[in-house]
Amino acid sequence: MKRSIKMFSAVLAVVCMVALTPIFAFPQAASAASLGVSTNEVTLHAGTVTQVDATGLKAKYLKKVTWTSSDKNIVNLNVTKGPSVNVQAITEGTAKVTAKYGKRKQVIQVTVDPAQKEVVTETKEIKLPLDELNTVTGTIRGESYTGGVIYQESAEVAAQYAQAFKLARMNLDNAIAANGGTGEGLAIVTDIDATLMDDSCYIAGALLDKEGRKAQGLPPWNNDDWAGYYAAVATTADQAVPGAVKFINYAYDQGVEIYYITNRPYYELDLTVQQLKEAGFDVDDIVEAYAPLNDESTKLQEYHYWADATLSNGSDYNKEVLDYKAEVIDPSDFEMGEGYFSLAGDYRVQVQGSEFSSDKAERRANVAKKVAAEGGKVIMYMGDSLNDMISKKEYKYNSSYTADQALQFDRSVGNEARTAVVTTKKFFNKWGTQFIVMPNSAYGDWQKATWNKKSIDEDEQTDKIREQLARHSYLERLNENAKTWYTGPSPIGPDIQ
Repeated sequence: MKRSIKMFSAVLAVVCMVALTPIFAFPQAASAASLGVSTNEVTLHAGTVTQVDATGLKAKYLKKVTWTSSDKNIVNLNVTKGPSVNVQAITEGTAKVTAKYGKRKQVIQVTVDPAQKEVVTETKEIKLPLDELNTVTGTIRGESYTGGVIYQESAEVAAQYAQAFKLARMNLDNAIAANGGTGEGLAIVTDIDATLMDDSCYIAGALLDKEGRKAQGLPPWNNDDWAGYYAAVATTADQAVPGAVKFINYAYDQGVEIYYITNRPYYELDLTVQQLKEAGFDVDDIVEAYAPLNDESTKLQEYHYWADATLSNGSDYNKEVLDYKAEVIDPSDFEMGEGYFSLAGDYRVQVQGSEFSSDKAERRANVAKKVAAEGGKVIMYMGDSLNDMISKKEYKYNSSYTADQALQFDRSVGNEARTAVVTTKKFFNKWGTQFIVMPNSAYGDWQKATWNKKSIDEDEQTDKIREQLARHSYLERLNENAKTWYTGPSPIGPDIQ
């Protein structure tokens, strides 16, 4: 009997071990993660873009997800691999976007509807008797400049400049540390006006001088009086912006080379070099290099004074000024191209060339080529306009715009398209690091992008401004793709509703 009990106990123990073994001895493998997507169905209007994200995998695997479009004529993708993709609707139709990782895949059904028709908001025209009101200039555009100049003088703008130069200093210090603790071989490219120097002093003076401009046959305000502009910036009224001198001189002290690229005309190269010194920038070596400009016969503003007294309105002003200047300096000391004019082989100060190209791409290329030839690199670009960092020659934007517009990154495509570009993955992470943007509410390409042209009359400008306000207003957006989310009692009270 005892023997039978022992045998039974042994068998029972074996059975228990077998039963428990799968639980304790051989744990099951964790279930494999599944590839997912943020949406399985998308409807877009032609010319619009949306982002789709891959989900369900660890970050290191999400980077390896591949994306394909079944019909690139209908739906185009900005990347072929990565954790997310921008789905660009090209033309009306349907297509499939496939996300794949190994044998796992997800398919997104994409429907592209026709492009939205531009909604024309009927605006009741209001004619204000501006001359009878207490305005500074008596014109709509002039009043917008007035507000911009006042804001440019504000403490908030001063804080923005300080913030920008603090960012620039942090990034410069990081670059120096990565360069072995020295700034030798590093370079910074910077604009001058509204980036280092506050030229709104001229705008303020011109806005106040309504009667004087009228007597000269000039409109109340426009970018027309260039002789007056350079006469103004050649005075101590044109101050360096907060933080500029300290930052630039710090960079000089670290051995960093500074290149100044401005859209001032070629006959103002001498004024530009001297102004930097007058403002306190450590540019003695540049002034010495540009010594041919500094003799008694080429003092600041001589050419404008001479030209204003000598040339008629019908003359080729720029050519005759340069010819006059050639009589007192040796033109062979300088180098001129379509987009630049500078000391031959130097490039540290570059103004516009004889063709007056405002595109700075060629001049940035001059600097990059020179710095690279010396074994260095450009680490930072500073300016108040996107043209100081990016231009139409350096970026191709795939969108619903025309073929000509798709090759441009300037005011001709309008503010919405320019904004779409700067927020793309290609550029987003460069703002505040490689690209330092300065505030300028007084003037710039952002204004001209409102009416998509260089120069139109006051009434047309007013109409374009009203159209842009309409497109941006909550009423317009409510008609298209917005909705009221708050339906409770009015926050302003029942007596005012």
